[in-house]
Amino acid sequence: MGKSGKNSIDFNTINFNWRDYINNNIDLQQHKIRSETGAKSHYTRHGHKENRIICNEKYISKNTNLSDDYTFVILRCVKRQKNSFLWEQCYHSIRKFHPNNKIIIIDNNSNQTMIKKIEVTNCELIQHNSEPSGEILPYFYFLKHKWSKYMIYFQDSMFLNAPLCADKLNVEHFKFFWHFSPGVHDHKTLIPSFIKFLKEPEKVNELFLNKKEWFGSFGLSCTMSLQFLEFIEEKHHFTKLMSHIGSRDHRKALERIFGLLCSLYHFEDVHNSYFGNVCTCPNFGKNTIEDYKKGTDHVNKWEELFSLSKIFVCR
Repeated sequence: MGKSGKNSIDFNTINFNWRDYINNNIDLQQHKIRSETGAKSHYTRHGHKENRIICNEKYISKNTNLSDDYTFVILRCVKRQKNSFLWEQCYHSIRKFHPNNKIIIIDNNSNQTMIKKIEVTNCELIQHNSEPSGEILPYFYFLKHKWSKYMIYFQDSMFLNAPLCADKLNVEHFKFFWHFSPGVHDHKTLIPSFIKFLKEPEKVNELFLNKKEWFGSFGLSCTMSLQFLEFIEEKHHFTKLMSHIGSRDHRKALERIFGLLCSLYHFEDVHNSYFGNVCTCPNFGKNTIEDYKKGTDHVNKWEELFSLSKIFVCR
């Protein structure tokens, strides 16, 4: 976009990265600015006068060797034949880039006739055949088994296309892979009803009403320290929600409640996620299995930007 008016900026002459601009400025995210057009409009009206950072230096990861302090966890749920390859792809991508770390596969009520047996190494399976529970299961079993100092949790529809950076994951509490802003998809009655099941719900509910002081956790996927997880479990009995998660709306509410609990104690860590605000991702929410297999432009752009790919599957 070139010059278009008296107060416009010629973006052809500056190195403006709209995703970096949004992720570097929390106030833009709090005001739900999440597009290239919105970022450029804000910079034109405000950012250039305030000397805001318009791009980041490309980060080149040199330390990709994760110690035994990190255990990978894959949450698997196979209900349809066309989805059966997802967990295999997830497993193989971890093994390709992090060959020595332990992997835990938590199977959440899959149709076992659709699970192909593959050769795995340094890998354990936990079969969860009771309530469907969703994305809270890795946290429940991490508390129970205490595999290591940290858990790196992926949904089975996430695949590494490059190694993770050990320096970025050297955190005290947690590192979300992506976060998102509160918005129109927040279920105004469901979330408060779930918050009531927590210990000390008043603090969490008060924060829920203050939209500028918390972010959600996309898919609950993150690197989580056992110490911090034990802390929020003791303070709020987070895993009590496990028996209440039975639908997609419930899982979306859980993304927000988990973000609320983490924001309550370490807000800066929440919005300083590994990849940034998920709403700035190419074709967010729309990259399908077919797109991934075809290698569409949106999929290729996602892989260019992020070392972790995501396929969106409704289950």
